[in-house]
Amino acid sequence: MVTKENFIQQMQSDTGFDSGICEQVWQCIDSDKYDEFRNEFFKLYRTLTIDQLTANFQVFAPFYNIVHTDKVAGGMGRGEVACVLALKDSQTGGTVEHDVIVGDRLYEVKELEDDMFRPAKYGNAFNFMFTEHIQRFYRDIVSYSQFHSDIWAHVEPIADQSDRVASGYEWPVKTSLSAWYETFKLLYECITPIQSDTIAIKTSAAATFIEVPIKILDILADYDKMASMLTMDPDVFHWKLQRHRYVANPEYFIDDLRDIRDGFFDKIDSLICFAKGKPAEPIICKKEDFCIFALSQGQYRFRLKDRKASHKYDFLQKQ
Repeated sequence: MVTKENFIQQMQSDTGFDSGICEQVWQCIDSDKYDEFRNEFFKLYRTLTIDQLTANFQVFAPFYNIVHTDKVAGGMGRGEVACVLALKDSQTGGTVEHDVIVGDRLYEVKELEDDMFRPAKYGNAFNFMFTEHIQRFYRDIVSYSQFHSDIWAHVEPIADQSDRVASGYEWPVKTSLSAWYETFKLLYECITPIQSDTIAIKTSAAATFIEVPIKILDILADYDKMASMLTMDPDVFHWKLQRHRYVANPEYFIDDLRDIRDGFFDKIDSLICFAKGKPAEPIICKKEDFCIFALSQGQYRFRLKDRKASHKYDFLQKQ
């Protein structure tokens, strides 16, 4: 017969759980509600591979909500305890590393709400050049587009988002990300390449215009952001428009969103997902299963691609 003292001692040795978590696990095992699973639990305890997790997780689902009762640095989230109890040779990684460690493989455990999650520090908006490229588009192009009627016709529907873009906090899927991608495609189709090898420019410090080779201007703009110093005469405006990354090639918009997604997934082997309210049904996901859906509370939000809501938008399916 398994005794509380012996099992908690074994569990602490196996998992690295502290005494508070172990006590909660035992209370669950010892409750009358767990009678139908108890024998199966001891048979399957820490024997499953990641590929066996979904088919056998019903036994471990009652442990899904076990977390630290006190706020603990590096504390575990919902589902992590249950996964460590199920997976062979697993350890908890807390928030210092990743949620679950099995040998040299790292796994994150996420609860999905409406098929979405935010990846905490790994999704911080200001860690990615995508954010900078969008903000630069509004700073260098949108702010001046009303003086160029050919461009303003395409930019006007998104022009009122300047404050939202600058804050980098909330960028919704429909009015922001999807609208931007469609705008970049329109601008790409309508731009007319500058034929001259030079542009007459004037910086804020210069009294007269200076003829500058475009190749030199490109280099200066890339390395010391000279572009932000230039006045907005028509040639300079169209030069800035053409050299913006997503106008020059709208598919870079998709590539850079993939880079945000991949930056999270490349650090782990797989993502163990639970739909909110369904703790007995984990799904094992790879990066190709997700797309960047929106920006929320300063973090890029990930969404399952195969869900109906993701089919509405071209930029989601292309990721």
